[in-house]
Amino acid sequence: MNAKFERIKNWIALFLLAFGFIVCLWLTLNIHRDLKPSGKRTLLLAHWQGERGCREALDKVIKEYEKLHPDVEVRQQIIVGAGDAYVRWCVTQIIAGTMPDIMEYHGGFRPYLANYFAGLSDYVDKPNPYNKGNELEEIPWKDTFYGGMMGSWEPELLDYFTIPNTLYTMRFYCNKDMLREAIGSNKLPETMDEFFAVCEKLKEKGVIPVVAENISGDTGLQYFIKFFSQMFWTLENSIDYNHDGGVAYFEFYRGFLCGDVKFNTDRMKALMELMKKSSDYWGKGANALSSDIAPYLFIQGKGACYFCGSWLGRQMVQSCKFELGDFPFPLIGKDDPTAGRFYCGPWGENLLQPGMSLAVADTPNKDLAIDFLQFLTTRKNNGVFNAGPCWLPGVMGADIPPEMKGFKPLIRGKSIWPAFLSSAVNVEFKRLLQNYTGGTYGYGEFINELESTYAEYAPKDYDRYAVQSFQRLSKLEELRDRIDARRQEAITLKKESPPELIQQLQELYEYQIIGLNAIRAIHGAAPQGKE
Repeated sequence: MNAKFERIKNWIALFLLAFGFIVCLWLTLNIHRDLKPSGKRTLLLAHWQGERGCREALDKVIKEYEKLHPDVEVRQQIIVGAGDAYVRWCVTQIIAGTMPDIMEYHGGFRPYLANYFAGLSDYVDKPNPYNKGNELEEIPWKDTFYGGMMGSWEPELLDYFTIPNTLYTMRFYCNKDMLREAIGSNKLPETMDEFFAVCEKLKEKGVIPVVAENISGDTGLQYFIKFFSQMFWTLENSIDYNHDGGVAYFEFYRGFLCGDVKFNTDRMKALMELMKKSSDYWGKGANALSSDIAPYLFIQGKGACYFCGSWLGRQMVQSCKFELGDFPFPLIGKDDPTAGRFYCGPWGENLLQPGMSLAVADTPNKDLAIDFLQFLTTRKNNGVFNAGPCWLPGVMGADIPPEMKGFKPLIRGKSIWPAFLSSAVNVEFKRLLQNYTGGTYGYGEFINELESTYAEYAPKDYDRYAVQSFQRLSKLEELRDRIDARRQEAITLKKESPPELIQQLQELYEYQIIGLNAIRAIHGAAPQGKE
């Protein structure tokens, strides 16, 4: 009897194994059928955007493009998750020579840009042909984007390598029903005093004021950045060593090493007091929540507010069963009892870091891929695409989804990104901030460890930046010599120098000045101005 039962179990196991093999074979053949050439020119676009509405919206634009180009087929390959999985998949394709024609850009691609991706300067300096008939018709393609594609420029390679597609900004998503019940009105907080007062009333009613995730997510670090930008806005007056109107991380390092940046000050103490007071409204166990769990707690009505980006737009709009609202991170204000005397000005939003930037592989389909990106980033089509996932368009004048009107970039003040966000300092700073907001560290311990971290890492990152600056400068010299030789050849042949050569030489000169200023600043010399 036992032997018979064992035979039956073996046959069942064999059947399940065979069934599983057949299913896997069918799935493999099905995928192969979908990806095999269809007799048309095929473009493959890989990205990681698994948010609701993104795939469908991109398909909508693709169908319109294929109507204009019936001999072309554009396909999407979605590798969900912006982390290691996407990078590993793409790098494997790059090395194997089977890379997609268009890939959403990730920092992990940087070592491969020069040899495997197409430079875009020749295209972005000219108008987008698909903008014909609208106000952008005669404007260079790069100037049709918010921020002028400055975030797409690679200074070491002297070229543009990505096309932006959307803008990301951050706001407090809020449950207006909860806020209305707590404060008796529809008025959303604008100042930090008002925000804390609302949080206190919510807390009294047993409601978590702010659903926050672990510091490794967006909430805690972005709180710090918004506070820092308002209270240290004028820091550039003392550490903008190369006078470029901004504060780079190497300038923070030099400021620290030279004594122009100090951490243990009344200003920093006031900032950290605001951080601690804010974290008291995040609810218990915030440091145990991931960025995957926190938004769902908000959607389920477990808290009144959630601070995150516009990339969650469609998910929030469709999932929240309550009246959804939004408001910007509140301003400190001069009357704030904790930090009012240190208020320098409002924070603003950086348009140089766009979202879903797409890079073109250096494949035989390069020109076709660029043509599709031009079609995707017209004023009309960029609006159509971003309406799907409910994002902010990256192209000027494109229609903004009604639900995202409150996410329009705030062009006011500055957003100062301190050197806490570079290299290993980033990891260490998040650890310190998590311990401080969680109550493990007091202010003194936090400051002591922060200074120790800077003392260890600042010289290393500082030296690395110096090496990069010298390398960039040498490449600029080589390129400038080649362009100048072409100009001299035109003069020898008694031809007028092409205008684009003159423009390129002028731009190269400006970039050289920036490079020289950076190097001189690192070594403490007076910066060189434009002549």
